[in-house]
Amino acid sequence: MSDSALAGSSRRPRLRTSDTSDNGDTHVEASLTPDRVFTADEKALLNYLSEINGQDAYSNVEAALGSLRVEEYLALPSGLIVPEVAAKDVGGAIAGERFSAEDLAQIYVLNKNRAPIGEDPIKYALLRMEAVKMGWVKDQKEIIRLPRIENAINTFLSDLATGKSSIELAHSIAFVIPLVAEHTFRTMGHHFLTTQAADYEARYAATLSSCLVGHFSTYLKPANLYHHALHWIGPARVREVLVKQLGTSRIPEALQLRANAAPAGTALVTTTAAVIEAMDASNVTKEIEELGLYDLKAIRNKTKEIRADPARYHKVFYAYKLVEPTKDMKDTLDYAKAEAAKFAPIAQAFIDALFRDAALGRAKALAKHADENPVLKRRSERYFRRLGRIDADNIASLLSTKAED
Repeated sequence: MSDSALAGSSRRPRLRTSDTSDNGDTHVEASLTPDRVFTADEKALLNYLSEINGQDAYSNVEAALGSLRVEEYLALPSGLIVPEVAAKDVGGAIAGERFSAEDLAQIYVLNKNRAPIGEDPIKYALLRMEAVKMGWVKDQKEIIRLPRIENAINTFLSDLATGKSSIELAHSIAFVIPLVAEHTFRTMGHHFLTTQAADYEARYAATLSSCLVGHFSTYLKPANLYHHALHWIGPARVREVLVKQLGTSRIPEALQLRANAAPAGTALVTTTAAVIEAMDASNVTKEIEELGLYDLKAIRNKTKEIRADPARYHKVFYAYKLVEPTKDMKDTLDYAKAEAAKFAPIAQAFIDALFRDAALGRAKALAKHADENPVLKRRSERYFRRLGRIDADNIASLLSTKAED
């Protein structure tokens, strides 16, 4: 018997979803219980069940990116044509001139109604409205079309009078936060994880402070600011905008410097390359390479490749709408990782001896691999500590690049 015949013979109620209700959401009917009247809460539960049934059981993209439920998607009014803004123009004055006051009012009110419980709905709606206005929209999945709301302009103008102080702030935050979120996603593997909220909040706060806009972090609650409100934009669109606007005054200097920061999963290689570069000043790397025990050149070369195209080397490269790395790219990365892991006891010892209080000293990528050979690590650290204590008798010896034991 076929699956369809089995389904038809079942006497259990089956859930049937219609296309859309008046508010744009799907709704569910019990096809075999025509006399059953559902409460609003029951309908919401059945809608949620229907939504889950329409999804894959597991998705690598959603596991890494996280996802919004349909009722959390960015809402746009039915019939609104949103012209695609060129990546180089996103956030510029030209982008915001395309919307009428009525269009902005509709976007604002529709999203005000979707603000998370406990969040300031005016600030939340302004942030989403500004993100649309400045041009972030480009064929994203997490966008829903809803019927226009009557007299939205009245609500919009009334709220603006109350939330006037938030308008300019929302305009700037709607541009900067997606850029910071892409950097966080690229280097930490996720936009935001509630199970590691403290770590993510600290990273966002530090990056925003580096951009001289630390006060942005208090605009909304962290989970809403870094995930919920602007999650729909996605890393692919943000990366496109970042690359096209590098070198312009619109991108904060701190993010310009971080534009090619290595993606999560490659830190073992790129951190080792940074240590090798620091070792160069003491001529240590030359002696190591002459011994032929470690392929430092492979580590250096792979790091250059990664920094030239960091999104391609991300563990979920498809979140950037990129094709899978070639077999050669993956093989050379695996080889560089193996060499870096083998070299880790020496590299970590160098950090601990000479860079403990520097930025390099905060790197965690090498520690696990270094501990696999504790004897070599301890011997290396003693050597590098002696190297750092060698006194110079004159300027010539002070500036010498020759390492002496």
